[in-house]
Amino acid sequence: MPINDADYVAAWKEDGSKAVNALLAKRFADNDALIRELKRLDALGTWDILWHRSSDSGELDLGVVMEYLGE
Repeated sequence: MPINDADYVAAWKEDGSKAVNALLAKRFADNDALIRELKRLDALGTWDILWHRSSDSGELDLGVVMEYLGE
């Protein structure tokens, strides 16, 4: 079942970034899918994502939600 953006906001209100990142990890076990979803959230402009780039390829290989910038 896809996650609605409102689910992320509800998780944020419940327990901040910890809850949002747990929701993302539960839904997107595949790292590539997780990176795609984090990029989508980042593009919305309402989420602050902390990115890490691979030292080998320079590609994004990890990201976590740090802050909700909405409301």
